[in-house]
Amino acid sequence: MSKLQKAQELAARGFKVFPLKKNAKTPLNPGKFLSQATSNKATIDILWTKYPNANIGIATGEGLIVIDVDTLQHGGENGSESLKNYEIINGPLNDTFTVQTPTGGNHIYYVTNNECKNATGLLPGVDIRGTGGYVVAPGSTINGKEYKIVKDVPIAKPNYAVETLLKKCKTPKVETDPFAELEKSYSNNLVQEGNRTSYLVGQVGQLCDGTKSINTIENMIRVLNEQNLEVPLTEDELVKEVFPAIKRFKKHEAKKMDPETSIDPNKINLVSVSDIEKEYVEWLVPGYIPKGSITIIGGDGGLGKTSLWCNIASAISNGKPCVLQEDNDVMYPRGEVVYFSGEDDTARVLRPRLEQNGADLDNIKTIPIDDDAFTSLSIGGTLIEGIIEARRPMLVIFDPIQQFIKNADMSKRNDMRQTMTNLNKLGTKYGTTFILVMHTNKRDKIGSFRDKLSDSADLWDIVRSVIALGRNQNNENFITHEKSNYGIRQNAILYHIENGKIIRDSIETERKTYVELMGGKAKANKSDIKKQLKEVYLELVESGGKVIKKELENRLLKMGYTNNMIRNVYNELLQEEKIIKKKTSNGNGNITY
Repeated sequence: MSKLQKAQELAARGFKVFPLKKNAKTPLNPGKFLSQATSNKATIDILWTKYPNANIGIATGEGLIVIDVDTLQHGGENGSESLKNYEIINGPLNDTFTVQTPTGGNHIYYVTNNECKNATGLLPGVDIRGTGGYVVAPGSTINGKEYKIVKDVPIAKPNYAVETLLKKCKTPKVETDPFAELEKSYSNNLVQEGNRTSYLVGQVGQLCDGTKSINTIENMIRVLNEQNLEVPLTEDELVKEVFPAIKRFKKHEAKKMDPETSIDPNKINLVSVSDIEKEYVEWLVPGYIPKGSITIIGGDGGLGKTSLWCNIASAISNGKPCVLQEDNDVMYPRGEVVYFSGEDDTARVLRPRLEQNGADLDNIKTIPIDDDAFTSLSIGGTLIEGIIEARRPMLVIFDPIQQFIKNADMSKRNDMRQTMTNLNKLGTKYGTTFILVMHTNKRDKIGSFRDKLSDSADLWDIVRSVIALGRNQNNENFITHEKSNYGIRQNAILYHIENGKIIRDSIETERKTYVELMGGKAKANKSDIKKQLKEVYLELVESGGKVIKKELENRLLKMGYTNNMIRNVYNELLQEEKIIKKKTSNGNGNITY
C-alpha cells in the first residue's frame, strides 16, 4: 500500500494528516503543519502525489491525545516499565487504538473533551501529545522499520487511570511560532547520540541574532530537540548542557538594530515566490464558509439570522450537513463551537433551537450573559484570544458583532481594519473560523447588499464571505451569497422557519443576489418596515418573558429602526392588547411582557 493510500485510510478514520519528510519524523513544512493537517481527500491526493514518499503525521488536539511510551533502546527511559508501575497503583489504562513504533514503544490514542497540552516526562519515558502537537502515523517508516497498528479498535475515552495521568500535564507550553526561521535547521537525518549537545549549542548560536528573547530561544531549542534528535535530551540535560550557551552568545549579538522595529535590517529574508508552497482552501461549510477566516451573516430583524447560525453550529457540533449544504455521503467537519450572544437567552431561546437542529450540546460552549466575564468580552481583547488559545474551537460566533466591538468605532476605517486584522490572525494561528452576525440598516435604495451593512467599508473588505438573509414583496424568505473571496458565489436558497428551525424550500438559480431577489432594487416600504418591526418586537418579548422597555428599545435601535417608529409600534401593540405594561418598584421604568 502506498503512502497516499495509507494517508487516505487514516483520513477516513477521522484523523487529520499532513506530510513528514521522507524517512524522518520532521514535518515537511515545520511552521505550517497544524494549518496543513487535513482529512480532505482532494487535498491529501495533491500532497502525496507531489511527495509520494513522504511519511505521515497525525495532528493531535481538538479532542485527540496520544500517550507516547518510550523504550530503553538508544538510551531512552523504560516507559513501559514506568506505565506498569503506575497501573499497579492507579489501575490499568483502558484498551484503545494503539500503534507500535519502530523502536518498540507505543502510541496510545484517546479522545477527550478536555484540553491537554504537549508534555514530557509525565512518567519516566512517558510523554503526552495534545494541543499543538503531532505523532508519526502508522504506515510511516524510519530506516525501513514501520509504525504498525497493534490494537485496531475504536479510539476510547479515557478511564479514571488515564484521566489521572493526564492531570500531570503541567509542563509549560512550547512556543513554535518562529518555525519559518528554523526550516533550514531541519534535516532528513536525525542527530545521533554523541553529537546531540554540540548540535543544539550550534543552533543556539544561529538563533541569538538580537531579535529573540532568552525564553523564546529556549522554547525553539526544545522544538529542535524533539524533532531533530533520534533520542531527545531530557529537560535537565537541556538546562545544564545547552541553555547556558544562550547567555554566552547573547553577549556577542549584533548591536545594529532598527530602534523602531527591533529588527535587524540585515536579517530580513526576502523569499522567492517559487519557494512558497501553494496552499489550498479548506472549507468549514463547502462553498460558503472558508476555514480559519471571517464570514458575515447579515439581515434585518425577524428573518432568522439566529436560526441560521444555530443550524450551522449544530451541524459542526455533530458532523452533519447544515441547511446550506446537500445531505450526501461526504465527510463533514466535527468540532467544538463557541458562541457569544448578547441578545437571546440560552436557556429559553438558544438551547431549544440548538436541540431542534440536533446539536451535540457537549460540543457547544458559551459564557452566560449574566456572568461577569461576559461584559468584558471584546473582539481584539485578551479575554477572547485567551479563550480561543485554550479551547482551539472550530467555530466562534458573535451575535451581534455590534455588541462585541468595544474598543473601536465601526464608522472609522482604521479602527475596523485593525480589529478585523487581529481576528484574522487568530483564525490563521489556531485554525478557528469566525461568524459575525450583523443587523442591517434601513436604507431605501441600494446598489448591492454591501450598502445594507455597516458604514465601515473595511469590514466588508476584510471578511472572506458574506451571507445575506432577506424577504421580498412576494413574502419569499431567501439566503444569498453576496461575497466569496475563495470561490464562486453559491446559488440563493429559499427557506421558511418552523418552530425556530430554518428549513430549506428550494434553490434559486436565476436570481442569485439580494438586489435581484428584492425585485431589482432593495426598496423598503414604510408600512412593510412597520409590520416587520411589530413581528420583531413580539418575537423579542416572547423570547424574553419579561423585558425592560428601555433595554428592548436600545436593541431595536441597533437593528436600524427609528425612535418614532419604535414608539408608534409600542403604542399600537398596547392598544391591540398584545403587550401589557407595568411600573417597576425600583425605578427601572416600564416592563413589557
